Amino acid sequence: MSGHVSYLTAKRRLDDRAIDRSVLSAFEARLPARPTILEVGAGTVTMPERLLKWNVVESGRWIALDSHAGAIERGRDRLR
Repeated sequence: MSGHVSYLTAKRRLDDRAIDRSVLSAFEARLPARPTILEVGAGTVTMPERLLKWNVVESGRWIALDSHAGAIERGRDRLR
């Protein structure tokens, strides 16, 4: 695992706590039933997993982009 991927993995819980729940609620209120979401700078692709776990989305399409191929690969492997 690269240093970048290790760093992103280590800070995941901190990121979870840092999300403003009022912003998350406003985001959720505006989502269609099956959204297509583009995430630029997706890192290890934790956001779709988080939104599914928190019942913000049930299904949809997620397009994740990041300049670190290893980070995207790590996320893809974890979400399978």
